[in-house]
Amino acid sequence: MKTVLIYTTIHGTTEKVAHYIAEHLADVTILKLGNSSDIPIGSFDRVILGGSIHMGSVQSSLKKFCTKHRRELLSKQVALFVCGMEEEPAKQEEELQLAFPEEISKHARAKAFVGGEFLFEKMNFIQRMMIKKITHTDVSRSEIKYDVLNGFISEIESN
Repeated sequence: MKTVLIYTTIHGTTEKVAHYIAEHLADVTILKLGNSSDIPIGSFDRVILGGSIHMGSVQSSLKKFCTKHRRELLSKQVALFVCGMEEEPAKQEEELQLAFPEEISKHARAKAFVGGEFLFEKMNFIQRMMIKKITHTDVSRSEIKYDVLNGFISEIESN
């Protein structure tokens, strides 16, 4: 099955996750969503969309892409993932649901909140100060949930 994995990233964590997914699935094309949402998805059977949660929301470019390609996405197999550092499972689920339009989220065959990273060396001053204030830490750390990620990949493969 021909798959395209389209992602957005700010500090690189979602890109790392996208490449991990692509390494574990066959025939995957990876595309980073930039300022333009003109990525042709017509020639693909399956679309995997991923973004990162910052201050409770995913990048607007990902939401615009979903809105622009709504009909086409609803005609394909879709899988959705987000990277984020929220610790509470109920809030993780809420962030995942709010990241994508409801219709596309309901249509998705696989969805996952796969954890994330605080990469202080890649943050600007304001981002560092906000994270430090909220989390009471100024140390970079990775909390990518590879068990969840592997389950997400298995779910994609089984569909």
